[in-house]
Amino acid sequence: MGADLTGTNTMFESSDVKSVKKGDEYVVEFTQKMTLQGGEYLLSMSCTGFENGEHVVYHRLYDIVNITVISNKNTVGVYDMESDVSLTLMRAER
Repeated sequence: MGADLTGTNTMFESSDVKSVKKGDEYVVEFTQKMTLQGGEYLLSMSCTGFENGEHVVYHRLYDIVNITVISNKNTVGVYDMESDVSLTLMRAER
């Protein structure tokens, strides 16, 4: 019933992930700025790759973490654009 709000992966982030030998492993960390509007969100992740030019899913985890965002500022939509507003009052000549 949900919708993907955003997503990334090592390919989109131009990370150079090379093949490993038996016993080797990668530790991959993603850091994002989460500017979501207040509400309930679910996090999913997966490990995929390409073998002989074919996309292969090694492991997928759906809805592994429930994230509750409490916001002290309302916006329209699902994320806060972190807008900065400035006002200048121009007085009419009297």
